Amino acid sequence: MKIFPHQAPALAELQARAETYFAGKWREIPSLRTRFASLVAGSTGSGKSFITSYLAEKVGSSILRTATPGWMPCGAHNRAVKETLALIACHIAAHEKTILVLDEIDKLYKPSTGANGASGGDTSWLSYIRGELYEIMDGRFPTGMNIDIEEGDYVLSVDKLSEKLRNSVFIVGVGTFQDYFDQIPKKTMGFGGGTEPIPQIDAAEVATRLPRELSNRFHGALIVLPDLEPDNYREIVSQTTKSLPNWIQPAFLAAANIRINDAIATKKGVRFVEEALLDALVATRGTFDDLEPLCI
Repeated sequence: MKIFPHQAPALAELQARAETYFAGKWREIPSLRTRFASLVAGSTGSGKSFITSYLAEKVGSSILRTATPGWMPCGAHNRAVKETLALIACHIAAHEKTILVLDEIDKLYKPSTGANGASGGDTSWLSYIRGELYEIMDGRFPTGMNIDIEEGDYVLSVDKLSEKLRNSVFIVGVGTFQDYFDQIPKKTMGFGGGTEPIPQIDAAEVATRLPRELSNRFHGALIVLPDLEPDNYREIVSQTTKSLPNWIQPAFLAAANIRINDAIATKKGVRFVEEALLDALVATRGTFDDLEPLCI
């Protein structure tokens, strides 16, 4: 899949920051801290995951994704020692450059008042997760933490892990901030025949959807991915069709054509392709008997 023209500015800004970070000239200015961690916002299906994967290809970096709501803090029945923090530590130890994607970062904040005035509030669990996340974003692993890197059969000290975290990991926070995007009138987002321009996203307003301590750790210039435009949906169908085996192409095109108008209207994004593909597989299931069996 390719980057669409309206996504290019977001990629260009992310790429400029990542290349500057990995170039390392900022290390020659030790008296000031350069804030490279970048926050990407966009509604569901706008291509946030795709653009971070594309970024990793462009800068020649490995990529590691972790969904922050599923973060397992240290002390959570000892699971974190084998999961979240160890996963990050093992990955950065094994790779020269890493893009660390903190996905669903907007889920780490619960307002004191929920929908319809219901009680919301924070939880100790979220506080523990955020505490460890702040440490990672500040370039530190928890004191006293040693990770056994099985691939190399050695132990890295916290100091060495933290040094590599500070010097070879470009952090990207990703969030849908769906409640904010849902407030924007649909006609300004390209639907209903409206001709008004797409409005500027208020970065300060988006930042209120995060704890202040968290938003302050990101670069203040928010990177926004607009919703896919109708022509983008048609291009995605065309690209996907070309990548599929011949036997399923007609069924996929038929399923995509049925779904595309609803996908555009509901801003479903690239997920509608996955749904169309399932429809096509179900429709062609009778042809599976004609396929050559796999030799294992």
